[in-house]
Amino acid sequence: MLRHPDVRREVNADVIPEYLAFRAVAGVETMFKGIHQVPPGHLLVVSQPDLSVQSIRFWPHEHATQPALSQDSTAGILDRITRVLTDSVERQLISDVPVGTFLSGGVDSSLITTLARPFRREGRFHTFSVGFEEKGFDESKYAHRVAEQVGTTHHALIVTERDYVNQLEETVRQLDEPLNHAHTVQLQLLSRYASRSSLLS
Repeated sequence: MLRHPDVRREVNADVIPEYLAFRAVAGVETMFKGIHQVPPGHLLVVSQPDLSVQSIRFWPHEHATQPALSQDSTAGILDRITRVLTDSVERQLISDVPVGTFLSGGVDSSLITTLARPFRREGRFHTFSVGFEEKGFDESKYAHRVAEQVGTTHHALIVTERDYVNQLEETVRQLDEPLNHAHTVQLQLLSRYASRSSLLS
């Protein structure tokens, strides 16, 4: 988009305070003035004859409306949350290629991995984590513990300082916006590592 002669590379200074406070820009604004994001649940349709652009909502928000949880007992709430999470994880496992999870050993990734594992009992289930040479920053041991408990084939990628520096520029360029989470670089390196077919054989 920035290569087009009619698109100006101008910083949207109005959103800088918001970005510095929240590490993200809400709504449809971006860090570029005059360039907007497609709203969540929408798609853009470009008409071929005149290149007119129309934004269409494809996700009716009324489908997301649920009865108030406060009407249920504690057991009922826990049961509903478990079913919703399990159904969500199962839907994401539909794939023509081997599927695994990124496992940091934290609450979120550990829960997702635990819920996903039963749906892949017929074969090995792969998990991937990032580790560091600096022991004070390395939390990969927690991922290994969860992997052993759940029963996955675990892979750990050690990211060095040089690895990070070499990848930083490419990551920022691909994001098209300032780096809002330092771990985005490690995630990109881990994604490349996980995509190697030899790991999933």
